[in-house]
Amino acid sequence: GDEVTPRLFKDELMAGSGDITLWINSPGGDVFAAAQIYNMLMDYPGHVTVKIDGLAASAASVIAMAGSQVEMSPVAMMMIHNPITVAIGDSKEMQKAMDMLYNSTYIMGSLIGSYFSAYNWHGGSMIALILLGIICLFTLLGSDDEESTNARGGALL
Repeated sequence: GDEVTPRLFKDELMAGSGDITLWINSPGGDVFAAAQIYNMLMDYPGHVTVKIDGLAASAASVIAMAGSQVEMSPVAMMMIHNPITVAIGDSKEMQKAMDMLYNSTYIMGSLIGSYFSAYNWHGGSMIALILLGIICLFTLLGSDDEESTNARGGALL
């Protein structure tokens, strides 16, 4: 499919120089891969513009937070949710999966930092919405928040 691994992303990111624009339309993926890509973008010396033109869901929402400038189409959505997993196996395997999700506060804690950093960096105009998303099990954020819209009608975080 359309999967992008941290290794492929790094190879392409380092192949050029200067400012970049990263278009995101993704249902998400592995949170640890997203963390690596987020860190690469944060370390990138050029200006990083992130444009969400459809969906920045789950792990893709973390990557979106690494932009120097983040824009959302008026019809785009961002989804933030608690960590989830799929498990197959006997009761011991199921218990391991349950324990991992139960202890997911550690994972969520590190992700919360990326949302706080991004919104503080961009003026904090949507911090209440992000807090709500973090507190809720599942949240969809549209780009219709009055404080976050730019002159062209898209969200500017």
